[in-house]
Amino acid sequence: MPLEEVVASVRARASAGVQEVVLTGTELGDYGLGGGPTLPRLLKTLLAETAIPRLRVSSLQPQELSDELLGLWSREPRLCRHLHLALQSGSPSVLQRMRRPYPLGDYEDALRAAREALPGLAVTTDVIVGFPGETGAEFAETLDFCQRLAFADIHTFPYSPRSGTAAARLPDTVPAPLKTQRVGELQAVVVTLATRFRRSFLGQSLSVLWEGPANVSRGGQPLLSGLSDNYLRVFTPWRSELQNRISTVSPDREDAGALWVDGPESIAA
Repeated sequence: MPLEEVVASVRARASAGVQEVVLTGTELGDYGLGGGPTLPRLLKTLLAETAIPRLRVSSLQPQELSDELLGLWSREPRLCRHLHLALQSGSPSVLQRMRRPYPLGDYEDALRAAREALPGLAVTTDVIVGFPGETGAEFAETLDFCQRLAFADIHTFPYSPRSGTAAARLPDTVPAPLKTQRVGELQAVVVTLATRFRRSFLGQSLSVLWEGPANVSRGGQPLLSGLSDNYLRVFTPWRSELQNRISTVSPDREDAGALWVDGPESIAA
């Protein structure tokens, strides 16, 4: 999609009252590959030529986190403090069989640099469990790596073969019950990590876009649901005047996989 079309599309949405736009695409970090405008230039242009209050970038590869990109993020509060960096496995040998183009050391270095540049950054990732040949020791490496890097959230998937791919022809298929067991073990780690990340923002200032009615209630009371710039779900008692507005909040508590703002005194316009 040409840069001019992206700018026009975002500008139109901003004019219509949209508060946040997500840039997404296959291999988004390769935008401009072949001589066109690069992803950093696209972001700079959108920030300079549109009034969109928030820009969120979808999945990137760790090797795409250049100093230029991180420098831009650290200077621009309109860029959401959320990076989704594909991992797939925390085992070096499994990554090699997957033909992933980065060693774990490089991944860890990229994540460390991003966190140093952006305090409060949420880093989320994807992990595939039960890739052909995955041993118990290799799965344990993945568990250890995910815990050590303290992701804010992990999308966990059991491996399933896709016809025509090289992986579908690999031997040593992991039995389905074992894949299910390992997914459960990783999900338990995810719950702990995500809860710890959310709780680190209790009493802290967060920028929240209030999206609309929540799909849950509290004691029969309707709730308003919002999303922080660093990808945390936030609830507060329903206030129609907040809908589609960005506020600075100070969360009072963490519960049910979200942060809660109980009183109006914790919300600043």
